[in-house]
Amino acid sequence: MPHISVVIPCYNAARYLREAIDSALAQTRPADEIIVVDDASTDGSVEMALSYGDRIRLLRSPNAKGTGHGAAANRGIMASRGDYIAFLHADDIWVPQHLEKVAGLLDKWPEAGVAFSRFEFMGARSGTWLKEAPLRWDAPREVFMDILRNTFLVPSVSVVRRFAVAMAGGFDEGRPFLADDLDFFARCAMQ
Repeated sequence: MPHISVVIPCYNAARYLREAIDSALAQTRPADEIIVVDDASTDGSVEMALSYGDRIRLLRSPNAKGTGHGAAANRGIMASRGDYIAFLHADDIWVPQHLEKVAGLLDKWPEAGVAFSRFEFMGARSGTWLKEAPLRWDAPREVFMDILRNTFLVPSVSVVRRFAVAMAGGFDEGRPFLADDLDFFARCAMQ
């Protein structure tokens, strides 16, 4: 079975990080490694990550000043060993079956480079459901245009084969947060 690496870019996310890591550790298909890449947090994120001991690997990097997400994600990719890379933003959480279902799609379709799921927006303070992000395509060939039109694909709902990350060239560190996600997945879709 292919190995899965989880990469969690983090910058000053101490108030969310525990839930993100706990959701990664609670998967029905466990990850082979969980890597938290800290972008010079000053809020206790490092201490939170270190409290997990050897269950996670912590990488620390100097602050990338505005492009930290892409730089941190790339650092995690370079340090990872998995055949599949699953991204999890430090302020997001997964349902327990996320890796089982999404990585299972890559297992089922070996020619696919990326698999993803729906996601829900939750209230930061309330933890209540706000709305579900729609998926509006019916065939794989339509994914590229839907990414451009709707930007429904975010890293936390995806699992990407290592070769697809390499073909896309990783995240563009010159792009601001969120634009780097769109750019990365658009380049994956073009491949």
